[in-house]
Amino acid sequence: VKNWEHEVYAGEQLQWSRHVLRCPNGYAGIKSIDHHACPRILGHFHRWMNKTLAFWSGLAGRPLSRWSGLGPKAPAATLYQAGDFLSPHTDLERGCALSVIWHLTPGWEAKRGGHFWWSFETGSKMEMPSWNTMYIFKPSDKSVHHVSPVMQSGNRFAVSGCFYPQ
Repeated sequence: VKNWEHEVYAGEQLQWSRHVLRCPNGYAGIKSIDHHACPRILGHFHRWMNKTLAFWSGLAGRPLSRWSGLGPKAPAATLYQAGDFLSPHTDLERGCALSVIWHLTPGWEAKRGGHFWWSFETGSKMEMPSWNTMYIFKPSDKSVHHVSPVMQSGNRFAVSGCFYPQ
């Protein structure tokens, strides 16, 4: 897929296969982003997330320092295709104070897999990829979530990142 990097990671506690589109040359406070490497709309989104820290700090109930969406390691946007997945995790391992996942997948069919799962002590809950749905949560040992393997062809899009505490 053009401009999307296929990324496979196999750590001790976290594994994934997915495609990522990054904004590699800057961070959300910088006004000049190379739009050949980062689509204009994505760069604007990440700058907006960083500029609205007061709003997000209110949701988190604590002061936040910055949005994670830009930089050489941070995912800016994700694309899951057949065989892609994200193993269960909490976002605590990244030091996040508030996590955001924005689903941008219209017309997804359940038979394709790639569902967003929440795991609880008493069970789990599946959320199908959808259009313009945002999940906002405070990472904790109880915020375990993952993306099940995509079983059939299709493009499952999301933008994700987190805010770091001050």
